[in-house]
Amino acid sequence: MRRILINIALFFVATGLLPTIGVFGLIYTVGLTIITFDRGRFTTYWGNLLYQINMGIDQIGNVMLGEFMNRYLVTQLVHPFGEVDETISYALAKNRGYLNGLGRGVAWVLEWIDPNHLDKAVESKERG
Repeated sequence: MRRILINIALFFVATGLLPTIGVFGLIYTVGLTIITFDRGRFTTYWGNLLYQINMGIDQIGNVMLGEFMNRYLVTQLVHPFGEVDETISYALAKNRGYLNGLGRGVAWVLEWIDPNHLDKAVESKERG
């Protein structure tokens, strides 16, 4: 019981710090990259930074929405959503062929934005 209370407290601290201190950190980083602008370094740095942020959000979303997606995105669950260190894209790819209309819609949007997104998610995960 004590551990769950600690985790609840840490959840609120983390979600409180991100929009406050995180915003200042992002503004600082944007300002610094503008001041020391180098096109090659800028695109490499921001490309990597945004990729890492997106991966983190995707993994958090997979854990937070796992039970919902297990119930409402597939007709038959082949690979569970909600696994730690996995992305929604990876779980969608593993459940391909068993996605319902909503699941196919989510997959379609990801594939429209980034062609072969689901295949890339599997390759990335299996590569380590």
